[in-house]
Amino acid sequence: MRRAFFRMDELLEQSDEWKELLPRDTSGRIQCLCLRACISAYHWPCAQPPPPYIPPQESGSTACVAAIRGHKIIIGNVGHSRCIISKNGQAIELTSEHKPSHPMEKYRIERAGGRVTRDRVVLPGEAEGFFHQQGSGISRINGILAHSRAIGHFAFKYNKDFPPEEQMVTCDPEFVTMDITSDIEFLVIVSDGIWTCLSCQGVVDYIHFYLRPGRTDPRTICQKLCDRCEISGDNVTVILLQFKDAPPPAPEENLPGDAANNRNVAPPPAPAENLPGDAGNNRDTAAPPAPGVTEEHEVKEPEDGEETPLLRGDAITEA
Repeated sequence: MRRAFFRMDELLEQSDEWKELLPRDTSGRIQCLCLRACISAYHWPCAQPPPPYIPPQESGSTACVAAIRGHKIIIGNVGHSRCIISKNGQAIELTSEHKPSHPMEKYRIERAGGRVTRDRVVLPGEAEGFFHQQGSGISRINGILAHSRAIGHFAFKYNKDFPPEEQMVTCDPEFVTMDITSDIEFLVIVSDGIWTCLSCQGVVDYIHFYLRPGRTDPRTICQKLCDRCEISGDNVTVILLQFKDAPPPAPEENLPGDAANNRNVAPPPAPAENLPGDAGNNRDTAAPPAPGVTEEHEVKEPEDGEETPLLRGDAITEA
């Protein structure tokens, strides 16, 4: 996965062939614009070859990728998009934002020749209506970029003395791996435009409200969430992955010694057995003799001088 992140950056820097991977515009607007451009170029008397490709200098994209292998989730993140899961209705963040103010990020930026600044926030003064400025705003690289990892933004990747992972802005992802358990309901990847309006728990609660059996499908929920946060004025992108529901519980069985499964229903009595030497199993009920079998008991006569007991040991039964 790490190699895939760097490969995307390389392709973006080399040419604009990546545009061929974009979904086609079914409305025909792009085809119409291309046709007009070709006609204009054909009638232009001194048509020149297209200018050389210049990779995007101050534009780019964050990326958050989730891969599932067996019972594990592998998250790769670059930038300030977020990936969270809902576990028993509680939001758990799997990614962290890459901000220039982070000590490790700041060290890499300054080592590659950049600097980290903060926006100056203008606040009303306490006396005579004056305004004063405080450097407590958003951290930026060279006063421009507010995140320290991204695909593109090649104006911050020009230092030839450092490899791609050590540039001011790098596309080197951070990884998180976790197990998929039965109490995980869904996973959601959302761009920063959503977090401007809702917290992580707010997003989970919003999805839970609509994600009811037979009520709304995940695609419609994503559209509703984008519409809800469109007022942020930033990019709003949502990917929702709902895990399969847990299998229904097996039919209840009255297992001996497990009162929790009995649910106030008494278990059926076990068949009576007359085990030798175990009078407790007799329950005052003698087992019927097997068909065709006659029970024989040997009676021993008492010898001279020996008293005959009033009750024999085999005649004692449980009161």
